[in-house]
Amino acid sequence: MRGPLVLALGCVLLSACATDGASGGAAGVAPPPDDDESELVLLDPCSKPNLTTVEPGALTFTTSAAPAPPYFLSDKPADRLGLESEVAYAVAEQMGFRPQEVTWEFASAEDVLTGSFLDFDLAVDGYVARPDEYPAIAYSTPYLETTTVLDVPDDEARRVLLGVSQQTQPSSLRFAAPVQGTGRPWLLGKGWIPEGGGLAMWARAGSEMQEARIVTDAQLIDEPTRQWLESIANIDVSNVAGVDPPDIALSFAMVQGNPLAACVDRALAELSESGELETIVETWLDPEMWRIDD
Repeated sequence: MRGPLVLALGCVLLSACATDGASGGAAGVAPPPDDDESELVLLDPCSKPNLTTVEPGALTFTTSAAPAPPYFLSDKPADRLGLESEVAYAVAEQMGFRPQEVTWEFASAEDVLTGSFLDFDLAVDGYVARPDEYPAIAYSTPYLETTTVLDVPDDEARRVLLGVSQQTQPSSLRFAAPVQGTGRPWLLGKGWIPEGGGLAMWARAGSEMQEARIVTDAQLIDEPTRQWLESIANIDVSNVAGVDPPDIALSFAMVQGNPLAACVDRALAELSESGELETIVETWLDPEMWRIDD
């Protein structure tokens, strides 16, 4: 009798093991994808699969070829050195693009604004919204708001602007400002350049603005660039007392009708809400971060 009993117990134990093994195997199988979550991704117009870009699967930025410190600290934006470079990658990541899916093209701000260059998704180069002047361009919500100063190194030019000197009119002075900023409209409003006239030089930041201080009489400079000129280039930037240039807000520029516009604004809003945008701004507007060669 002992033999059959042992055999019977063995069969029971084997059955239990088989059952446990089967249940253990089932526990190791990955659960099926959440259909509701997949449906939400498909329905979200800002999910990466639904985004229309100039190069499928990639997000293409454009900026000027010459570095514009402190916004770009090298001539390779992919180095992520500088405020605008880092903001661009943060927005791309928020929209679902990995760093290796971000590409860069180089074009002047003038070519972007006039529609001479169109092979890009987003332009990042200190653009200030001027839809009346450039109706073919759309702008994102701002990623940076800052002040500007009118730098006038020469005492005589300063007296001219203050109306103290009667020998020369302001319209005879040479001005420099960014083409993508508000310099020209503001100078026109002041009557310091004639209607239909232009600037002696388009200059935004870095070495461009250093050169502008040599060949022009007055330069419209934003606050981060002023700090860079003083702390890195060791240039004293002056300001004309009683002259208050406009504050500016920097935005991404894109071709009017770009389907990414709402998604870029959403990405910026999410970065702002999380505090990441503020962290990027504080980090890359710290002059200590600009000393990359030290």
